[in-house]
Amino acid sequence: MSYTTHYSIISGVRHRRDDAWERFYRQYASLIRLHGQDCGVPEDELDDLVQNVICEFFRKGEFNYRADRGGFRAYIRKIIRVRSMDILRKYYRDRRILLAADPDREYLDRRYDEEYREYLRQEALRRLRLRVPPEEYQQFCMVVIQHRKVGNVAEFFHVRPSHVYSALRRTRGALNEILREIEARTATRRQ
Repeated sequence: MSYTTHYSIISGVRHRRDDAWERFYRQYASLIRLHGQDCGVPEDELDDLVQNVICEFFRKGEFNYRADRGGFRAYIRKIIRVRSMDILRKYYRDRRILLAADPDREYLDRRYDEEYREYLRQEALRRLRLRVPPEEYQQFCMVVIQHRKVGNVAEFFHVRPSHVYSALRRTRGALNEILREIEARTATRRQ
């Protein structure tokens, strides 16, 4: 289906003609659903999204689109994104309430472990940044975290690839030492 903007529909909606509203709905409801799915809105919430987006056009009792501020497709995309985020916030807030009311212990344990591992990773990277030279830390991040090729990193820093490999070896050694320190501290606290 083509989602070309028909200004006759927009003009009719602005003048509150029923036939224009039907044409507007037929023209844009599927686009709203598709973009809502792209935003991550669950299938069972898409009808609410369509209704919320269409209602947005008459917020404050009048049609809220001004052509002098940009194209209609960009305008409707923005509304779809904002209303999708509203639905997602409500959806996930409701799910958290359900989890709190009837917690799935295995799920909560997994989430806690994931969050704790992420905390340890961030703490290790923070300490690593303080322990190694800034250039070596940046090279480490580019290769290990951003998955860039050593050759590209070497070219970026105007050094030989062997220099990057040596920096990676030193940085990994420092990171392993930091991880051992963190694990030792964590083990001491558990006892």
